[in-house]
Amino acid sequence: MYYRQLAEEYFNIKLDSAHVKLSRELSDTWGPDIFILMYLKNHKNRAYPKEMSSEFRVSTARIAVILNRLEKNGCVSRCGDENDSRQTIVTLSEKGERLICDKYGEAIETLSNILRLLGPEDAREYVRLIKKLGAAAGEFL
Repeated sequence: MYYRQLAEEYFNIKLDSAHVKLSRELSDTWGPDIFILMYLKNHKNRAYPKEMSSEFRVSTARIAVILNRLEKNGCVSRCGDENDSRQTIVTLSEKGERLICDKYGEAIETLSNILRLLGPEDAREYVRLIKKLGAAAGEFL
C-alpha cells in the first residue's frame, strides 16, 4: 500500500535524524534503545561503542548506560575484540533482532495510519518536507 511506503520513508528519515542527535520524538516513544538496536542491525549486527557514540553524538558514558540495559535484557552482548584487547564489540542478539522487527512493524503501521488521515497528496508533501528539513539540518552541523 502507498501509505506503508510513505511510512517507511518517513521512519527512515527519522532514523537518519537520529544520527544528528537522538530524535526526541521517537526516543520519547521507545527510548534511545531502539536507535542502538537499529544501528547494530544496519551494521551487520555488530559495532564498537565508540562508533555509536560518534554516530549519535552522545557521550560514550551514555552509550554504556544504554548498552548495559540492552545487555541485561538480552538484546545485545559485548565481548573483547580479538584483534585489539582495548576494544569491545557489541553484537545484536536474536532477541534484539526480533525486537527491532516488532517495533519497526508497529511504527510503520502507526505511521501508515497517520499518513492515511492526510490523504495521498498531503502525505506525500509531508514526507517531502520532512526530507527537505532533514537535509537542511545536516548542512548546519
